[in-house]
Amino acid sequence: MALRFIFLILSMFILQSSFAKSDKRLVLAQKYYKTKQYTKSIYVLKKSYNFKKSRTIPASVYYLFGMNLFKLNRHSESIAYFNRMIKVGYLKSHIKTFKALKADEVDEDEVPKILKAVYFYMGQSYYALFLKSEKEIYSKNAKNYFRICDAVDFSDRCALFLENLAAKELYKQQSKYYYEFFLNAGLMYFQDSFSITNNTTSERIEILSNLTSICYGAGIRRTNAFRGYEFSGCAFSGSSTVQSQGGSKNYNQIGIPVSGILAEMGYFIKPDDNRTRLGLSIPLLYRSGQYQQPTGWTLEGAQQTYIGYMLNAAWEFSFLDLQMKFGKFGKNDLILLSTSINY
Repeated sequence: MALRFIFLILSMFILQSSFAKSDKRLVLAQKYYKTKQYTKSIYVLKKSYNFKKSRTIPASVYYLFGMNLFKLNRHSESIAYFNRMIKVGYLKSHIKTFKALKADEVDEDEVPKILKAVYFYMGQSYYALFLKSEKEIYSKNAKNYFRICDAVDFSDRCALFLENLAAKELYKQQSKYYYEFFLNAGLMYFQDSFSITNNTTSERIEILSNLTSICYGAGIRRTNAFRGYEFSGCAFSGSSTVQSQGGSKNYNQIGIPVSGILAEMGYFIKPDDNRTRLGLSIPLLYRSGQYQQPTGWTLEGAQQTYIGYMLNAAWEFSFLDLQMKFGKFGKNDLILLSTSINY
């Protein structure tokens, strides 16, 4: 009986000494934390407590450990230790708070003060992880914790974080690319030239051609709310008026049949409300005209291929687009006014 009593007294003394030593080390860890020596604070806590036995560690220790990790931007680990703190000391309050959140009935007085702080820092950690990875689960968790913080008036920054998350989620959604197919038809004006050469004197005369035609085509567009890429092509057919530019031969014709193909690939931006496109493209144009060759002269350039650049502007109306294009092919000019139907 006496031995049991002595053993009990010794056990209590050892246990009390252990707690006293842990309390001193906790104070030291807190001191390191307050002086921004977060790594040292973590070292002291690891030496003082066996974190494999989570049930024997006070919630305040987990909180301090999580805060050290938060300050070191080790956000995933910080969240893990905050969750262990909740599990050890505040699980019932945590479950009750999230049930209230789903019902939009969070009561400031029902949430323990330490949980308010933990939610605020967990929200920031999830926010940081979302910015790094853009994973939706991080955004969702961050919003939940900031919604609670905002509901209990923990900090004005909670509302700001919620606004930032909403803006970043909207930007992420708007930045996603998608494809559009379209059919288009338009009126095209193209001015170019060909030449005739005298077979006897080798006199060369430039002939100016003004083409008016209809262009029918299709294309594909890869775009988001801010920018995109486009590839399109159209076949055109119309009539041209031609006139010689000086020389000894007066060469004039009206209603000359002309046909060809226009293909282009370009880049565009959407500067305002996703309804306007401004772009630059590289076009390739093939033109063939049924020009008459005068007797004693050789006609050159009845079929020509051009490459140049085009400036584009378009306005979207539901599934319909109106578009203007101004092209330059060396000294030759092109204007295309078209409309397209998007799919």
